[in-house]
Amino acid sequence: MEEIYWHDVQAGDVEHYLTLWHDAFVGRPCFASEPSDKSNIGGWVKDGRDQHLKFTYQLQPKAVRVLGDVAVVQYAAEYVTEYGDGTRSGAGIWRKFTHTWKKTNGRWQIVTGMCAAQEPLKTPRI
Repeated sequence: MEEIYWHDVQAGDVEHYLTLWHDAFVGRPCFASEPSDKSNIGGWVKDGRDQHLKFTYQLQPKAVRVLGDVAVVQYAAEYVTEYGDGTRSGAGIWRKFTHTWKKTNGRWQIVTGMCAAQEPLKTPRI
């Protein structure tokens, strides 16, 4: 499901992207300083499509737990935006994601999630 999520972003398919989100979703997207609900979640995909931006991405799965009709997925993602003038942003910046998916009426949807900067690991002092 995370691959479908990113494929929709890359394709600018806002309509399908929104089907991945439960109507009761609340979470902390990368682009927001405050929690967001479903009404705001597709704006960045629409903006990318409307501005003809090109997205590429890499995913690093970290952990998955499935508990009946709930799945918690943790992964890291690097996504790069290429602008019309040839400039790029995001290369080398990895973010960590947690999405909680719930199976409702036979399909999986995100009910909550969070994105954050992935800080380099530090060696603990002993």
